[in-house]
Amino acid sequence: MSAGHHRWLLEQIPVWEKEGLLTPAAATSLRERSAIAIQKESGSHAQALFGAFGGLLVGTGILVLIGYNWDTLSRSLRLILSFLPLLIGQAMAFWILWRSRPVAGWIKECVCVFQFLSVGACLAMVSQIYQAGGDPTDLLLVWSLLTIPMIWLLRSHAAAVLYLFTITAWAIGSAESLHPVLNPWLYPVLVLLLGGYWPTLAWRTPPRLPILVRWAAAPTIMAGLGAMIAHSGGHGIVIRLLLLCAAGYVLLPVPAEIRAESILKRPFSFSGATFLICSAFVFTFSDEWTWLFDRPDRTAPPFLWWCLAVVDLLFAAITAAQGRWMALAIASLAATAQIPFLTIVGNDFGWIFTAHLFLLSLVMMLPSFFGKRGAPRMGALLLSILVLCRFSNFNVSLLIKGLVFVAVGAGFIFFNIFMARRKPAS
Repeated sequence: MSAGHHRWLLEQIPVWEKEGLLTPAAATSLRERSAIAIQKESGSHAQALFGAFGGLLVGTGILVLIGYNWDTLSRSLRLILSFLPLLIGQAMAFWILWRSRPVAGWIKECVCVFQFLSVGACLAMVSQIYQAGGDPTDLLLVWSLLTIPMIWLLRSHAAAVLYLFTITAWAIGSAESLHPVLNPWLYPVLVLLLGGYWPTLAWRTPPRLPILVRWAAAPTIMAGLGAMIAHSGGHGIVIRLLLLCAAGYVLLPVPAEIRAESILKRPFSFSGATFLICSAFVFTFSDEWTWLFDRPDRTAPPFLWWCLAVVDLLFAAITAAQGRWMALAIASLAATAQIPFLTIVGNDFGWIFTAHLFLLSLVMMLPSFFGKRGAPRMGALLLSILVLCRFSNFNVSLLIKGLVFVAVGAGFIFFNIFMARRKPAS
């Protein structure tokens, strides 16, 4: 059981004890076991995090020391110093692999982060020694590919996070380069190379990655896909396809036990919903909409658009079968953004997103008034922001705008108090 499950158990123990389902002795024993498990897991995560941070500082410090008086060293000595951190990191990695007993997680993370930095530093210094030239983005690609075996063998979560940032930086740099060595469309392959840290899976169901890796993966994958799309399309194409990606994040099929977790523990759902809702608010302003979906971008949808649309429709069918209507409502914002692909009309589409956000807020609020689960506070928040956004565009005095802001804020507070006193829906 994870720490989250143990925390849930601690919340349920008093209820079960009160209902007579647990004896006082059994309740005390469960509390002690859960407290120990939570403390142990939290301690291991903290040790791994601080180990990775320590490896980052040590690796950076060694590189700074090597850089001291670099210009005064001979070429042979420079070459030795370039490979020295890499060899030290390799020796420590082999020591971890060949030990009869596993090492502590923080030691493994520290070694892997140090090794990751050593690979990049060695490539950069050798390139500088021999004046190899080339594009820095090419170095990022080679750097990431050389570190994949280490991630596979040692299953380092910190190195996996660094790998995600490195390949995303490569994709963005390649998209901006006029003559990239490899097309940014290689990015999905690089993400799949990481997988669930493939070689140790033994063709079984991969373990769920830590929350840190998932939070790093959600924004970096979207940024990498955006760079990949930008390499061959205009701004409007990029934003529309990114909205389809965000809808896929929201509609991503997940088991029931994961759906029951907090939204903050589901970074793909959270980041996708946040991107969709924030983009929709931006599009309610006609000026932003006109710039973003300008006439040159109104071309036939590219192949990737059809691929993402088909995937989103499949995910939407699964989501509907699971009864996740709130996720469908949020993901529908991406469908509204595709309207300029399907129609040839004027550029003033701000009112469409205004209406869509208004309906979305009602969909979030109303179910709770009929005894069903909803998100009334989130719906009220969206409605309040929508009113303020629309009213901020009116040409009225600051006094009237201030009074409206106060009224909307007071209404939101009273609605929150009203919902707190209601009996929660089952």
